[in-house]
Amino acid sequence: MHSEALLGGEKDARGLRQKFWKDHKSDWLAMILGPAVSVPFAACYAALVCQSPTMKPYFPIVLQQIMWTQLAGGVLSLFLGQFVTTTNMDPLVAILFGQMAHRCELLFRDEPQKLFPHMNVLMPLATCLLGAALYFVGRFRLAGMLRFFPYTVIAGFLAGSGMLILLESLNLSAGTDVWTLTVRTFVSGEGLELSTAWAQLLLGCLYAAVAGVSRDLHTFGTPMLLVACVGTSVAVKCCSSGTFPPPDWFLSYPGPVEWWAPFAAYKEGVEVFQPSKVFFPELIVSFVTIMTVSWSINTLAIKKLVPLRRGIRQCDEQAEIQSLGVTNLLLGGLGCHASMQSFKIPMMMKEVKAGDLWPWFHLVMLFVIFLASPRAIIQTVPRFLFAGTVIRLASDLIIEWLIEARHRVAVNEWRILTATAIAIAVNVSAGILFGLFMTLVLFAIEYSGVTGVVKSGSLQTHHSNIERSKEELAILRQHGKTVKILWLSGYLFFGSVCGAVDEARKCMEEEDACTVVLDLSLVPAMDASGVYALMDLIEEMKAFNQQCELVLCGLVRRLDLALRNAAESKGIQALLIHNLDKALEYCEERLFDRLTSSGVMLLSRTNSLPHIDSCGTIVGMLQEGGRDFAGLWSQLLRREILELDPDGLCVAVLQTAVEMRELMSGQVLFRRGEPVHEIIILVGGSVEVTQPSDIESGTRNLHMPRHHLNEEKGDIYVFEERRTRRARRGAIFGAVEYVASPGLTSISGGRADSDIAHLSTGTAVGNVQLFALSFERLRSIEKREQRVALVLRTWLSNLAVDALLAKRLPSTQASGPGEQPFDGMRREMS
Repeated sequence: MHSEALLGGEKDARGLRQKFWKDHKSDWLAMILGPAVSVPFAACYAALVCQSPTMKPYFPIVLQQIMWTQLAGGVLSLFLGQFVTTTNMDPLVAILFGQMAHRCELLFRDEPQKLFPHMNVLMPLATCLLGAALYFVGRFRLAGMLRFFPYTVIAGFLAGSGMLILLESLNLSAGTDVWTLTVRTFVSGEGLELSTAWAQLLLGCLYAAVAGVSRDLHTFGTPMLLVACVGTSVAVKCCSSGTFPPPDWFLSYPGPVEWWAPFAAYKEGVEVFQPSKVFFPELIVSFVTIMTVSWSINTLAIKKLVPLRRGIRQCDEQAEIQSLGVTNLLLGGLGCHASMQSFKIPMMMKEVKAGDLWPWFHLVMLFVIFLASPRAIIQTVPRFLFAGTVIRLASDLIIEWLIEARHRVAVNEWRILTATAIAIAVNVSAGILFGLFMTLVLFAIEYSGVTGVVKSGSLQTHHSNIERSKEELAILRQHGKTVKILWLSGYLFFGSVCGAVDEARKCMEEEDACTVVLDLSLVPAMDASGVYALMDLIEEMKAFNQQCELVLCGLVRRLDLALRNAAESKGIQALLIHNLDKALEYCEERLFDRLTSSGVMLLSRTNSLPHIDSCGTIVGMLQEGGRDFAGLWSQLLRREILELDPDGLCVAVLQTAVEMRELMSGQVLFRRGEPVHEIIILVGGSVEVTQPSDIESGTRNLHMPRHHLNEEKGDIYVFEERRTRRARRGAIFGAVEYVASPGLTSISGGRADSDIAHLSTGTAVGNVQLFALSFERLRSIEKREQRVALVLRTWLSNLAVDALLAKRLPSTQASGPGEQPFDGMRREMS
């Protein structure tokens, strides 16, 4: 058995070796594919940093610094971060460092020898600051704030970065400034002398175009094209005995540079560095801000392209940004430049099915190039090839974020995006501010068109939930046009509030409205301009007509406080009412008082037959005075008694079962959810019938962000019980529920009393008198008196039918835009 175990162990080991070889057999290709990407970017990066005349002689040392940055970054990426990747240089960093070099060149024009030592310290120092900013963003999880950046700004930033990189890479390809080259060619007439520069420029653009096509054809298309171009250049140079391509087609690299040259230069810079002389707060802050935003965006994109390390199941973007910050802090301390994660090399390694050990092979090749110096590569590869690699990158950014964006966004947004990109290409910091400003302007213009007044009406068609007699309703229909109701929605600011104010002014001036009600139930917030615009409207209405008034209702706590404070500071009286229902009640009473004082006498209240609403509660407006049960029931059941019980015997029988009650103001008659066990007839006083109006209950469709609401601090109108009606004398509760309760075999279905619950809560308003008939006593009467049962069943069936029909009719009660009418149209029984 011991020998079998050994044989089994050897077999397992052989299987592990085979699996390891299968998973990592392509990793060695990183020694070729990695430098094919990193070295051209390093050369182009160093050339962009050394664009100024004073910095150009230091190109070899800067390039060696970049190789050291890639080597140190590669080592750090093995242990930091969540991706299987290495580090690479960002051309945008080189451009921003080049702008710093131009600024320093002006300061050291009298001492040009001090420029490079100071830049040699300033760039690692800026890298440390960038690393600290990235660490802070990742540590406190601030990258999520990028969601609040408009698309036009982010896309404009990326497209503008592409324009900036494109312009600088074109300058590198031509060997001079492109605009200067154009002026000298077409204005000064120096075309022949500059033909070499134009040839390099065109070759760089051609190489970028062919590189894009070859990349789409095959994963190795770009490296193979680079190898082919370098081979062709070497062959032509050998055939022409070194005369073609001419020396100015290559980056200047006069003498060899030892591998330790960057460290010596950094040591010299630290010794002579004068922070006060090269302190550019605006440039440093711009660099840190721009690169923090850019690399945070890149991190969010890299997670979709680069595989995770073994053992990591899900990428944490915030932790990755934090790791990138630590990497750059360490790089800056080692005298290196800012570096980010590479995604091109991992994508190529993924295509060749490489494992997770390829960064080690790439690191070995970087170490060899760093020790041997890239001088041979620079002297072999023409400048336009290096520039063409970056031109391809810049073109990708412009095509994706500017040209293709034309089909993804609206025309106005795309115009702002384009203007932002151009502004960023001219000045990065100012361009971002310009993009934010223009986006906010467009937002204000467009949003003002979708907020403000969303619905209008008057007391002719919209009434409070106070039950009125037919005569009162007729007066409201006749004179209710003098009270206008405007429903407002959305965030009201300096743009959108103007439309609401103009609409209210129009109601006052053109439609002769005495009262304008603004329902702000769907307005989550309002800026200072909106608050004071409403205050100005109140003063304007008073100046126009002393009888005119503006009623504001449905205010959340913050708006209520803001409007009250503004009114107090201006010394005016603002009428703020809790919700629309109570505001309409106030307007109705004011209208009745105004008509009475003007001589329009209200007719006396006569008998009104009962009518019902969609809750199945019967509403009856009876003549005031008298609490005789016999007279009340004779009126309610008049039609049924006339047809089925001419002698009125059922009234006398029911009178024996009735119970008289009196309640004080504020006492609860019934609660929502409690079982219904009796019919209640209101014979004196009023009852406030309420239902919960919170979002979860579904009784109200609120389009309002929850973060604007705070029940504890006073935003209770959204959460509180909402009045659905105020029942008055003659109202009946529980009649339809009795129809559905056990005992009436035609309808009941065998349910128990507890299965039928009140839909609302009823609270006494003032002293209330009522009659109560319990379900149990009514059933016992029905069993004994068949005629009573017939009358009751017929009456209750008619009520149930009318209740169902009432649900199908539109509401005239107080309801906001977007709400489903809670109460159906009251129907009078004939």
